[in-house]
Amino acid sequence: MRLDRIYVSTDGVPELDAGYTYVMPKNILKRFITIGDLRTQVAGMLYGRSSPDDKDVKEIVCCVLVPQTGTHQSVSLPHLLPTHEYLDDLEPLGWMHTQPRELPYLAPEDVTMHAKIIQRQGSIGGGDGNNDGSPTNVLWDPDAAMVLTCSFTPASCTLAAWKPTAEGLEWGQSNNTRVGEPDPPGFSKALFEKQSLLLSDRLQGFFMVPDGGRSWNYNFRGIEHQASMRYGVELGNPLEFYDELHRPNHFLNFGEETGGNDSDDRLDIEDWLQ
Repeated sequence: MRLDRIYVSTDGVPELDAGYTYVMPKNILKRFITIGDLRTQVAGMLYGRSSPDDKDVKEIVCCVLVPQTGTHQSVSLPHLLPTHEYLDDLEPLGWMHTQPRELPYLAPEDVTMHAKIIQRQGSIGGGDGNNDGSPTNVLWDPDAAMVLTCSFTPASCTLAAWKPTAEGLEWGQSNNTRVGEPDPPGFSKALFEKQSLLLSDRLQGFFMVPDGGRSWNYNFRGIEHQASMRYGVELGNPLEFYDELHRPNHFLNFGEETGGNDSDDRLDIEDWLQ
């Protein structure tokens, strides 16, 4: 039902000659909605290229599901950005995430996370890698990288693209308030701008997931997820949020609870038959 009712929020989008227009393939969007959870945020890194017909149009062609944990207010990703030969010729276009309700603004947690990603990779203030010495792909361009929110509205989904301003990036880098803290000091709607977003049936995209059959969803084993963790990615379709690969302990516990003495089971059946 949600896949049949996808809306794009256009209130407050600037004139077409201001900023970029982003094109999202519907096949990526629908799969991303399908694997999500109604309460826990799920995020993916976006990569694409400029349209051959218009350099101000950015076409999203890849969504990378990196190892992550989330809550209803935020999502936690590794500091290391994904690297792969399939991404070498693509431009980082920011990231997207689901959220359980629609907001008329970009959440402070999103502004902060976006700004700190750019800060860590050295796009602001120079640098050619992550602060921890890990390699990066092409550095994020603050003018092109955006945040795409996918809100689970009643029986539908509402999309909006936001780009933090230079002031927003500066605020986000210095913001140390706790997640969910109301009215963080200095936060305002001047820290971001809504961007133009289009959906396309013609443009087809692909997913990348952690390599080696590893899970992207660490919500059921969060102690294993670390901001400094390293990982590789490979071409593949992401599994749904509650897939058994993401929660092996649940199935092990279930097996232990239901396990028993087979001979006792046979005796019970024989008594019932008699």
